[in-house]
Amino acid sequence: MGYVKLAEQAVGDVVVPMTIINGARSGPRLLVEVGIHGTEYPGIKATQIVARDVDPSKLAGTLMIIHCANVPMYNAKTAFVNPIDDININRIFPGEPVSSVYYGPGTISHHMANFIYENIMKRTTHFVDLHGGDLPEMCPCFAVSTKTGDEEKDTDAAAMLKYSLADFVTLREPNQALTTTGATSREDTKHAHRVGWRRHPYPGEHGSPRRCRHERDEIPKDD
Repeated sequence: MGYVKLAEQAVGDVVVPMTIINGARSGPRLLVEVGIHGTEYPGIKATQIVARDVDPSKLAGTLMIIHCANVPMYNAKTAFVNPIDDININRIFPGEPVSSVYYGPGTISHHMANFIYENIMKRTTHFVDLHGGDLPEMCPCFAVSTKTGDEEKDTDAAAMLKYSLADFVTLREPNQALTTTGATSREDTKHAHRVGWRRHPYPGEHGSPRRCRHERDEIPKDD
């Protein structure tokens, strides 16, 4: 595992932990991104386990893992948005890294999103974006794949969803500016999936966590 610099600030660089595992045989290039919301912890832990346990001798292709794409949010323990500019990075892909603007296009979140898109995502054939219930959320296990308009790709994507361990799955129209929409806008990317887990309340937490919208929208896999 190493670190990749996504952007620069006056007080220091924004770096993210990343693992690249090259298989013994040629094959597809899968990017697994997690922590675009840095307080959705299940996927962060899951990718640590995957990186530890994958055997390159049994792997065909390349596995790339961004273990936490939003380190500023992780460090600050803030929900939904990057605390530096108050932007939800999963609503601005592929980012607009223009200069001399403090809010909106050009802020640090846009630079982070654009670096991931231009320098990492564009090198892949498959993309999985791991999510989980954020600090005030409780979500079911769900898997979403984004339609591309290419019949062959969409048929394969729907077939792949059946092998998910998620309770709810769906193949849906692109949602502007999400990571998965950014990935499927490229010809070379065959599939883009968004997967999430439930985050249970910590001991002693009170109140009613916000119910994740996917709990209402997704179709049970058995249907």
